[in-house]
Amino acid sequence: MSINEIAKRAGVSYVTVSRALNHPDKVNSETRAKIQRIFAELNFKPRVIPNSLNTINLLMPSLEFTKTQDSIVLSTITSAIAARGFHTVISPANANPVHNLFHKAYISILHNGDIKALDFIKNNCSQTPLVIINDLAEDVAPPAVLVGSDHRHGVKTAIDYLKSKGHSRIGYIGRSLTTRGFKDKYDSYEKIMTATNTFDEDFVFLNSEKMLFEGLKRLCMKKITALFIAETELTLRSLYYLNLLGKKIPEDISVVATEFEGSTALLYPPITSIVQPLTKLSKTAVETVFKLMDNNKESLPDHMIYIPYSFIERESVIRI
Repeated sequence: MSINEIAKRAGVSYVTVSRALNHPDKVNSETRAKIQRIFAELNFKPRVIPNSLNTINLLMPSLEFTKTQDSIVLSTITSAIAARGFHTVISPANANPVHNLFHKAYISILHNGDIKALDFIKNNCSQTPLVIINDLAEDVAPPAVLVGSDHRHGVKTAIDYLKSKGHSRIGYIGRSLTTRGFKDKYDSYEKIMTATNTFDEDFVFLNSEKMLFEGLKRLCMKKITALFIAETELTLRSLYYLNLLGKKIPEDISVVATEFEGSTALLYPPITSIVQPLTKLSKTAVETVFKLMDNNKESLPDHMIYIPYSFIERESVIRI
């Protein structure tokens, strides 16, 4: 017998059943009595993790949406939670386990397209402090707090740097504009280039990774002098294809890429990069969820908190 079934028998939500177990003072006496009668009739003994253990549930993406950088977020969050004397319980956000209802708070890593995870969050976490790390700002409403990367800041830093080195024919490499992050990156690039009368649609590749070689070939024919790679996953393949096309970095084309904390540091030549702030983003998520648990919402800057990229100058850009 599950809590879902008990909730149906009682004619209440399973969130109400979980409150009756953990916070009976928050359930009206009549409803609480009805739930307790059903418990007694069924001899129900919930196997849950009691709130006294101070557990925070880290909801991971569904398996098909898990990304390499999630390991950085995972290790940083669990360490930060442990430093505050709490335990982390890790579970997939779409698994809907019964014990998910009994934690003090949630932190969720959510990627584009992970609809099952988003549905679970909307249905189950409305009454508990929740911080979401993702780029889907339009899909997550209060009381959840979103913590994400400030992509516009990162791109502005990259393009301004290339322009300071004399580059005006700057190509852009990205995929589809399906998330806030992808849209913000491209919008920032287009805005900066347009403001200086250097925007050219022919300098832009926004397509499937399968078309990347042809896209780079076209950009090279347009005689770009610099290239901004907007997605970490495209960096290695872009550099490989540029080499096949006979383009040397930085002699022929200067490059600024996007990376997550050291992912391009060991390439040759070392690539100048904007660095997605995964560690700071993760620590901010933990700080935020503890503020919510303490009902200290006044100290939060907004429903959405964006962390700026850092910038690392290496050897892949020359002045022209």
